[in-house]
Order: sequence, then structure tokens, then C-alpha cells
Amino acid sequence: MATSRNRVIYQSEALFVGAAATGYHATGEHIAAGAPGVNPGLDWTTDGSINEASAAERVDAESMYTGIGSNTIVRQLKRVQNANYSFTVNRTDVNQFGQLSRIDSLVTETPTVSLDFSYLLTDGENERLLNFAVNGATNSLSGQMDPIVGGKGQNFFILTVPEGQDAVKGDKLKPASNTVISLGNGFVSDYSVEAAVGALPTASLTVEGFNIKSNTNLTGDSTAGQDGGFGTGVMTPAIDPNDGSKVCSRWFALPQAETGDGVTALRPGDITLDLQNAALFSKQVDGNANNLIPGAAHVQSVSISVPMARSVLQRLGNTFGFSREIDFPVNVTISVNALVSELKDGDMLDLLCGDDAKDLKITLRNPECVTCERGESAVGMVFEVKGAILESESYSSSIGDNKSVDLTFTAQIGGATDTTKGLFISGSTTHGKMPRYWDDSDMFINDGY
Repeated sequence: MATSRNRVIYQSEALFVGAAATGYHATGEHIAAGAPGVNPGLDWTTDGSINEASAAERVDAESMYTGIGSNTIVRQLKRVQNANYSFTVNRTDVNQFGQLSRIDSLVTETPTVSLDFSYLLTDGENERLLNFAVNGATNSLSGQMDPIVGGKGQNFFILTVPEGQDAVKGDKLKPASNTVISLGNGFVSDYSVEAAVGALPTASLTVEGFNIKSNTNLTGDSTAGQDGGFGTGVMTPAIDPNDGSKVCSRWFALPQAETGDGVTALRPGDITLDLQNAALFSKQVDGNANNLIPGAAHVQSVSISVPMARSVLQRLGNTFGFSREIDFPVNVTISVNALVSELKDGDMLDLLCGDDAKDLKITLRNPECVTCERGESAVGMVFEVKGAILESESYSSSIGDNKSVDLTFTAQIGGATDTTKGLFISGSTTHGKMPRYWDDSDMFINDGY
């Protein structure tokens, strides 16, 4: 008999993300649905070709909590630091003359489901799984804007294992007290990155969804799918945006939670900035770790904020919205705080004429030891904001404190083919062009990110 939990803490949880919300979540499920020419025991190489050698390892490593072993397409987000989720159902009261209290309360608007979480930056793999382009050459929001890749949102899963067990190791037992909170049709509505002296670089995201559900007693029992193939009996939380109905023909499977390979986290001491000396009065470093400008401003923190406000598109006949579209234009804000040392010539009137756009770059290298030459370690991630303009420059000086300057730059997101404006992210993730899912029309998707 399973004992009840006294509490749940971060030790016992793990966060996962699926692909297209209404699409298949495991290759075995796709086989069960009758898709031709796909082997459920195969993995894919970085160039998108099938690698048969890893079949056995994949089936063992990614066995499901609920159902027979299969290749799940759900992936774990690594280095997560916090996760908060909630829902709000908006109702309209129905009243009438002759009765004091309401006679009913009906849902007339799309319920609000939200998830926000943060994680430590490593190699860009989390960004790739969240449909951001991380090749450095494509606008990073192109996946969010693409109607096929990101048009129906993604499903998110929060696994909770019994109290006192690590999710990374304890979930191997698949006890009956495992639970999963699932958020359906999640769309990223805010993405931000922050790096500061004395703190590990972190990314924070806000996700808006259509549905949220909970499944308990995941014992590992399975129900056969079509032709005796894949079947878990646990449906995804997805909503079909075409008519607002529940998607009842897709099941989810979670891979084994793991610590993950590669660097544990990136450090503030391995970050260099190329601000193109874009401030009006204060000198900035040029981004070359071995050739700093003498007397340049000493940067204390830098942040990138990309708010992607979304409008829920509704229509008669749908309980839920049929889409959450990004409201354009989308502005990227870069904020820099630095200690002031050297000033330079400048005149604000010069900013009023012409286009003085700059390309700002933040390079985060893998942790390295102190040696005779710095800046030799491999690059972990790069954030480049192209077409940024200076909006404000604020100085602060008081007795007993260092004089500081706060710089604010803004840029706008361009289209998927625009290489001169927007946010461009590159990471050292080795997964490359890993095909990730089939959509709900059985069409194979390779996002190429």
C-alpha cells in the first residue's frame, strides 16, 4: 500500500516538453496509428538520417511510465530552477428577475492556463526543445512564428515521484504514487535572459496554454493500441484548435529523467560582451577578452527581454480559442548596468538624425581554468541582437558608492528570413537537426533547428 506524501519539493520533480501539441508524442504511437515506413526502435543522427545501431539503447533508456517500451518524443528540460503553474476559469453569471442568487455561471471566454519556469543556461538545448532556432543564422523566433512548427503550441509535463526520492533516479521504479501534471497547447509568451556578477546566467520563460490536467497512479500498466502496438491509456492534455474539442487519440510517454551531459552551468566570469561602444558618453568593452579597452566601463549585469504578447483568436462554435497569435511588432530590450570609469565625446543631438543601429553580442563560454591565455574555452552559447538602437543612458552617483550607468537598447524582431534584425541564438548543443515529431496530419516535421 503506497503511503501518502507529506510534502513535495524540487528533489522529486522534473519538467518535460513535448512537440506539436496535437501531434504524436512517441514513435511507437505513430506505428500504432498505421503510419508506414517508420521503425519505432530507431534513433536519428544529427543530419536527420536514421541510426539503427542505437535501437536497443533507446528502448531501454526511454521506457515509459505508463505502457510498453517505446521511443518517446517528449524531452526533459535540464537545469530547471523553479516552475509555477496555475489556471483561471472566467465565468459569466446568469441571473433573472425574481431570483436573488444566480441560476447558473457559464464559461464564455477561453480559460487562462499559465506556466512560468527558469533554468540555468548551458548549451542551447532547452531553447531548441522550446522551438527557438539555435543555429546563430536564423531568427531565433522563427519557430515560434511558424504555423506548422509552433502554430498549435507544445505540451508540458511536470513529473512528481514519491517523497524522499530524486526524480532523476527514483522514477526508475515507476511506483503507483507517481503523478504527472500536464499543460496542453502551451505557447511561449515571454523569454528573458539575465547574467550578472556573482550569479549563474539564467533564462526565464512564461507559457500560456489552453488546458491543464493531472494523472495519478501511473503504475506502468498498458492498454494496447491499434494492431497491438503502442498505447498508454493516458491521453495528452491537448485541445484541437480547429473545433475546441479534446484530443482523445494521442497518448504521452515520459523518458527517464536524467542529470544530462555537458557543462553543468555557465559562469559570469566566462562572459564577454561586444557592445560596439554604442553608449553616448561611456566607453564599453569591445568583447575581446584578451584586449579590453583601457578604462572601459566595467559591466555588472546584462539582460535580454523578449515579451511575445499573444492574442487569443476566438470564433463562434469554439469553447477555446483556435490560436494564440503573437502580437507584432515584437521588441527586444537589452539592459546593461556598468561601473563608469572613462567617458568619451558625444552629443545627444547626433542620435536624432540617421540610423545608428548596432549589432550587440553576448558570448558565454564553457567554464575554464585560469591560464596564461583567457578566452580559449569552447563557446557554450551566443546571444546576438541585431539592429539595436540606444534608447536611454542613465547615470547614478552618490557619496560612498560607485558611479554607475544603465544603458537600454531596443531592437525589433524581423521575419524568419531577415538576417539583419532580431535575436539570434547559437548553442553548442550537438543534437542539430533532430527530427522531433509528426503533426496531427501524419506529416513528418524536421524543424532544421
